Amino acid sequence: MFFPVNILTNWINLPFRCVVLFLILTTLANCSYSQKSEKVDSFINYGSLKDVNKHGNFKASLRKETHLSGNAQLIGQYCSAHKYPYNFDIIIDDAVTTVLDKVYQTVALEIITSDDDAENDNHFNIHVDPVNVRLMCHPITEYNWECVATTKLTGSVIDIEDKKIDIAVEKRQASSAGGACGGGADAISASIGQAIDGFSTQLYDILILN
Repeated sequence: MFFPVNILTNWINLPFRCVVLFLILTTLANCSYSQKSEKVDSFINYGSLKDVNKHGNFKASLRKETHLSGNAQLIGQYCSAHKYPYNFDIIIDDAVTTVLDKVYQTVALEIITSDDDAENDNHFNIHVDPVNVRLMCHPITEYNWECVATTKLTGSVIDIEDKKIDIAVEKRQASSAGGACGGGADAISASIGQAIDGFSTQLYDILILN
């Protein structure tokens, strides 16, 4: 009695495959991969925003919700043992400041928390909602996984006449997971960068038209 060569080969390789998979899932578990600032910045294109330089002394406020940092929500079982922290605080400040400097010649920005009240004489009050960052990793082939990150960033602009204009951005980016799932941070960083870029562009368009 004999077995075909391909069946014997698959049977022999099966324990090896199981061992490799087990080692990947156990020895590389519980790592933390933070967003990469340089990769985030590479997707933000402030250079595309022309200088408008509206004349006058303008005042604006930036109200940020407390939930602008945390860990990405992991969907599915692949790479789920890892943590992917993110932080929007400084990026949002830089984005709003840059856009205001592009639009206005002179502008004073007041940054407030969600519990504080903005001054009544502001020309614009900018509000940033809590962000949502999700990551889903899945196998493409037996030893090759892909991570897809989705960043949702919303907010609004309220002018001096209480007219509200909404901002909504959702960006998705994919990256190879890599042997230790570190590629998830690449995907997250890219999606965050694109979301900030989209948020900045929408904010710029609102301010130059109002």
